[in-house]
Amino acid sequence: MKAYPILRLTIFMVAGIFFAGIFPDYVSPQNLHVVLCGLALLLGLGIRKASYAKRWVFGTGVSVFMFLVGWILAEHERDEVWVDWPVKEQIYRTVLQDVPVEKTRSIQCKVEVNGKNVLLYLAKDSLASTLEIGDELWAYTDIQIPQGRRNPYEFDYAHYWFHQGISGTAYVPSGYWFRKERISELYLKQQALLVRERAIQKYREWGVEEEQLPVLSALTLGCKRELDDELREVYADAGISHVLALSGMHIGIIWLLLNFLLSPLGLIRGGSYVKWFVSTGLLWSAAFVVGLEASVVRAVWMCMLMELAKLAGGRALSMNTLAIAALLMLFYHPFYIYDVGFQLSFVAVASIVLFRPLILKAFAWRNPVLRYVGGVMAVSVAAQIGTAPLVMYYFSNFSVYFLVTNLLAAVWIPLILYGAVVMVLVSPCSWLLGVLVSVVNASTKGLTVVAEWIGGLPGATFSVAYLSGVEIVLLYGILGIILLYGMKPRRALFLKGLALFTCLLAFRLIIVFPEQKQAEIVFYNFRNCPAIHLIESDGSSYLITEQNDSAIASLVKVADVFWKREGVEYPVIVSKEQSMPNGIYQDKIVVWHGLKIGILSDNRWKDKSSELLLDMDYLYLCHGFNQDLKSLQKLFKVKTVVLDASLGRTRAEQRKKECMELGLDFVDLEAEGSHRIFL
Repeated sequence: MKAYPILRLTIFMVAGIFFAGIFPDYVSPQNLHVVLCGLALLLGLGIRKASYAKRWVFGTGVSVFMFLVGWILAEHERDEVWVDWPVKEQIYRTVLQDVPVEKTRSIQCKVEVNGKNVLLYLAKDSLASTLEIGDELWAYTDIQIPQGRRNPYEFDYAHYWFHQGISGTAYVPSGYWFRKERISELYLKQQALLVRERAIQKYREWGVEEEQLPVLSALTLGCKRELDDELREVYADAGISHVLALSGMHIGIIWLLLNFLLSPLGLIRGGSYVKWFVSTGLLWSAAFVVGLEASVVRAVWMCMLMELAKLAGGRALSMNTLAIAALLMLFYHPFYIYDVGFQLSFVAVASIVLFRPLILKAFAWRNPVLRYVGGVMAVSVAAQIGTAPLVMYYFSNFSVYFLVTNLLAAVWIPLILYGAVVMVLVSPCSWLLGVLVSVVNASTKGLTVVAEWIGGLPGATFSVAYLSGVEIVLLYGILGIILLYGMKPRRALFLKGLALFTCLLAFRLIIVFPEQKQAEIVFYNFRNCPAIHLIESDGSSYLITEQNDSAIASLVKVADVFWKREGVEYPVIVSKEQSMPNGIYQDKIVVWHGLKIGILSDNRWKDKSSELLLDMDYLYLCHGFNQDLKSLQKLFKVKTVVLDASLGRTRAEQRKKECMELGLDFVDLEAEGSHRIFL
């Protein structure tokens, strides 16, 4: 660490940002500012008087200083994003900031409201499909803070959107908004996105096939809007999903091309500096064309700093260069640290810097062809070593054939990128453009076909059981010891690595062999698919629902992680009367392990009564039930009412008032999230 002073500063600043997220409002930013200023004054006075023996005092002070800087930056960013929106609906003036994204039932629009970023979900209609960046929209709606995790282990959208700078979300039905006019003055980011949209349109005009357009747009322009889930999965299974996210590899390819084309400038006096300015300007121009995506901006910063390091006579790529890039980006936007792409890219580069020399030392080939292949493989293996724990943590899977696919991608991707660049240059010549478009179409299709073939091979991917944060830290600790041992083998390092591995194994055993599982009932917070999930203690389960296959598939997508982590088998779908090992489903009534649950999704009990009331542990109230609850007391003796998310917020509030008037206990899934009942 002594060789990387900037890295030490970055680590403490990152720690400050993380701690600010763990302990929000623990101390006020004003108090932090006072402490920071006082610490800076003491450091300034002590620099000249500090003796060598007391150097640790100064180092500790600088570390605390950077820790507080990170904390303050995170607090300021949080205050910028957080908004306490009015409870009632009202009229908002908004300006469209990004290209609208089509969802299943709505159009997602990122807009600016009073200087804050908000996601508006407009009901699909002919007017919503014509919106463009810069349009001024007036909408009557109620903006809410993004909802957090609503089901067990579900993706936390509140956390995600907050760190993406989104202050609220709102749904706007047709007829509750109108477009007034287009704003003439656009931000730089908006102008860049418009340029990218024009470039995509040019691809269409030049004859790029619609089947290849999504991949080509992602590879060359960083636009992943057209990529469907199936195509993403194909590239993920092949281990090259990173090529669809325009980032370091793509910018690096362009940077190598620029270095080759501008190399004659290095032969003249002062030409190296001219080369740096020209290449930097061209890289930023490329970043502008692709919409100034965060990953691209990050890569351009890295290339700039690497070139500066070379001009200063140092190593082009080192941990200090990497740390400076991270430090600058976190000063600008501290919440980058929560971005998965940010984490993966910096960890990948750091792993390449640290592990690649060891790998090349182990495979030192003299043949130039083998040496090139070995170099590409060393980069790929080094990157995979560093990112594997994070990939398993976030995505719970790992590609087996990543070496083969990345080796192919190292040759294939440059051909597509350079082909796209040449397409732009020869666009005035129609016949030559047609030839190049055909080549690019074939190359893009070939890449997808190869990815499909490799991803379809036996054992191409394997799922990884849930990894906790502690296990990720232990994994990186083991990797660090392996790295140090590779540099200088020592018995003490081996013992430390063995101790960390033992701790990791202990955590695995705790997770893999938990206590005896209990039978349980789960009501999911999922608006489009009312369902009751009955889970046995052995992991077998039954999902009772009368929804169609597409709705069930959407629910499965939400609950799949929960099932995997809890050891629950894929459920048997029960859509009609059926007997189960420990119960029965008949006439919209579930009897299971002695519990009785009535499903209210229609009016079959209307105007009916009985002298002998049926004990009902739970009434599951869903969309489609239009009776008042009081009439049901002529049939059932109810203990608890479960209000499904399909009711919507307004109807749920009405039902809650009914329950309170009748003295009934209730569970509001829309407000409280999923509900689990352990037996």
